[in-house]
Amino acid sequence: MTGVFGFLAGFGGIGVSVIIFVVILLTFIPTDFDVATERAAIYTVALAYLPLMVIEGVFTALVTVFLQRVRPRVLDST
Repeated sequence: MTGVFGFLAGFGGIGVSVIIFVVILLTFIPTDFDVATERAAIYTVALAYLPLMVIEGVFTALVTVFLQRVRPRVLDST
């Protein structure tokens, strides 16, 4: 179960950053730009982060499982 939470932490950290990035960019698109083209470009860039999110999630899951085996006190919540 530690690996699942590790994956969600790594995946979610980048996911939240991408969502904030997209919201800020979509909110402040200048009026003289073609809005449809800019939105398509922003969504493409956001979609390009998906493989990075998966890699980060897997790496964080592996680290948390390793720490759970080697030093479980590090991950104790108390």
